[in-house]
Amino acid sequence: MLQCDLRSTLHAVKAKAGLIIAPFLFTILLTGCATTTADRREKSSRSYKEDEDMFYWGRTSFINLNGPVVAGTVQNWCAEANDISKTREHRCLTAAILFAYYAHTGMNAGDMRKVIPDPRWLDECRIVGPDMGGTGYRPLFLRKDACRYRLVLFPDKTGNSDWSVWFTLSCSTYKPRQTNEALAFLKGAHPDKRVNLREFAIYYPFPGSRYGQIEERHSARGVGIKFSPGEWYD
Repeated sequence: MLQCDLRSTLHAVKAKAGLIIAPFLFTILLTGCATTTADRREKSSRSYKEDEDMFYWGRTSFINLNGPVVAGTVQNWCAEANDISKTREHRCLTAAILFAYYAHTGMNAGDMRKVIPDPRWLDECRIVGPDMGGTGYRPLFLRKDACRYRLVLFPDKTGNSDWSVWFTLSCSTYKPRQTNEALAFLKGAHPDKRVNLREFAIYYPFPGSRYGQIEERHSARGVGIKFSPGEWYD
C-alpha cells in the first residue's frame, strides 16, 4: 500500500512539473525565434545602410552631368530608342534617360505607360528574372515583398550589353511575378494597378574609360551614384 501511495505521489509531481516546464520551454522557444528574426532584420537593415554609404547621394541623374532636367519629351526619347538607324550606344542612352529622368519609385503600370508611351523598343531588349539569388554582383535592394529583374538594353549578338536597368516590382515573397509580367509592367499593360516599381538601378559605361562603369541607384532616398573606373590613370 505504501509503495502504491509513493508511486501515485511521484506521478503527480512529474505531471505538475511537466505542466510548469512545458510552457516555460515554449516561452523560451518563442523568445529565441523572435530574437533571431529581429536580429536578422537588424543585420539586413545594417547591411543595406552600409551598402548605401558607398554611393554619392543627390537628387538627379549623372547621365546629364547632374543637370536637374533633360531637354526633350518622353515621346522624343522613345522615338530615338525606336530608331534602328541610330547606333546601339545611342539607343541605349535614350532608353536609360527615360528611366533616369522620368521614372520614379512607387509608379504603377499606368504611370509607366506615361514614361514609355511607345514601348516597341522594349521588344529589342531582354528581361532576366525574377532573380532569386545566386552568384555574381547584384544591387542590394530591399527584398521584402519584391521581385528583382534585369532589363538588358539592346543586347549585342552575344546577348550582352554594358547598359542595363535592374528593378524590383512589388509581389508576394512566395509567389514571384514571371518575366512576361515584368515586361507587361514596363509597357504599361499590366492589369493589376497595385503592382508598383519599388527601386531601380541603371548601369552604364564610365565616360572616357574602356572598362569602367557607373551604377546609379534610384530609391526613396534619392539618386545614388557609384563610380567604378576600370583602370588607373597617371
